[in-house]
Amino acid sequence: MLSNLPAHIKVGVWTTSFRNYAEGIAKILFGPNYKSKLVCFLSTDEYKDDKGEKHRIAYDILTDRQFPGRVYEKKVVKDLNLLFNDKIKYGKFMNVHNTVLIDDLAMHKQQNPRNTKRNVINIPEWKPENHETDRHLATLARWLCGVRTFIKTYCLTKFTKHRKQSNKRKN
Repeated sequence: MLSNLPAHIKVGVWTTSFRNYAEGIAKILFGPNYKSKLVCFLSTDEYKDDKGEKHRIAYDILTDRQFPGRVYEKKVVKDLNLLFNDKIKYGKFMNVHNTVLIDDLAMHKQQNPRNTKRNVINIPEWKPENHETDRHLATLARWLCGVRTFIKTYCLTKFTKHRKQSNKRKN
């Protein structure tokens, strides 16, 4: 399903699961060369501070580095500003105009700052017992495929009509 998305849709993964599990799932979803198919791949990592206390942090699998961030209810918050403000890689091509976070945990939308809340789409939680009937990701994939067509036909047409009407009122 994810391998059939059109070329204009670039996929990144940001999971609250730990690296080994995340990489195992990525191999299933994207195949053995999963890293070459993703624009970003963030998971969760743990480290011990000087006092020996464990802390969770976002970990970038593609660039092998840790991301600073916030933790809420023992989960790393997927704050899109971390990506948008990243000077090393992601901030160069990811921004509020081209990036969407799709997640089943409402806390990620709640914990994102005001400027990025609209970039988070919540979907129902995936449950293993429903794996044969759960069509949420498939529906979302079809929707994403149609977004480009929708924007070209509806949004641009509506914007052009609105602009023409505004110009008529001014004259």
